[in-house]
Amino acid sequence: MPELVSTITVALRGDTAMAIGGILGSVLFNLFILVVVDLLDPNTIYHRLSMNHAFTGILGCVLLAILIAGLAFGMLNEKALNSLNSIGTVGVPSILIFIFYFVGQLVILQIAKTTEAEKETMKLATRFDNLSLKNLIMIYLGIALVILVAANYLGIYAEKIAANYHLSATFAGATLLGIITSLPEVTNAVTCARQKEFDLAIGNILGANAFVLIVLAIADIVYIKNTLYSSLSSTDSVSSIIMASIAIIMQGIAMAALVSRSKHQIWRIGFASVLLLIFYIISLIVSYRFSSVVKAF
Repeated sequence: MPELVSTITVALRGDTAMAIGGILGSVLFNLFILVVVDLLDPNTIYHRLSMNHAFTGILGCVLLAILIAGLAFGMLNEKALNSLNSIGTVGVPSILIFIFYFVGQLVILQIAKTTEAEKETMKLATRFDNLSLKNLIMIYLGIALVILVAANYLGIYAEKIAANYHLSATFAGATLLGIITSLPEVTNAVTCARQKEFDLAIGNILGANAFVLIVLAIADIVYIKNTLYSSLSSTDSVSSIIMASIAIIMQGIAMAALVSRSKHQIWRIGFASVLLLIFYIISLIVSYRFSSVVKAF
């Protein structure tokens, strides 16, 4: 919900680069959360995760690749090529993202049906254990309402901060929007990790990374001036392509560690987590350097 509201808010205000930057920043930061989860346990987590997460991770990589193709086509000025990239004001990549996402969810559902469910309960008591279902639903809806209102203002004020400090839209989106809108994933992942429910934590992160691309496709639909992919400057397009490419690399590293059942550690953190941290820092440096380019102009 935070990504959905803030992304649509800035897209409707015409700041499409911040909308895309916010989504990519959220994807990158979600993968950084894997580092945090790994740090919370003295033994690296990757060899203890279900192999079922591999498909969700692959789905996320496919959706990111579609986004990169859309951004690349959007940079071209040839009308014939641009017509292949859109149907009216809706980008073809957005349509493909919808199709691949929902087909992927059907496959994930079938995998879940054929996997034996764990019977374990949550291991740590919480203050919500004794509440009735009605009270839990009311609290849930109340929190959702707060997120709905706050995310709207988050997008507006992120634009103002970026303008005052002359930050590029993609960098502002990746930091001011991407990190903040992913804070629910941080709290969820930390809570699950404390409960030793690492599969729940990783499923939350990888599932969110796939779904935020759907959010971008929805923003493309509501932005009626043009497609999101062809509305960016060449600087913002290149910055977004690089960030999306780094996101694919990071997700690939996580999937490789999972599939290989990696136990390699440096101090008390998995080697894969070290690589994720390095690439996340690289993504921030790259997007910030593009802010420097904007300042130069």
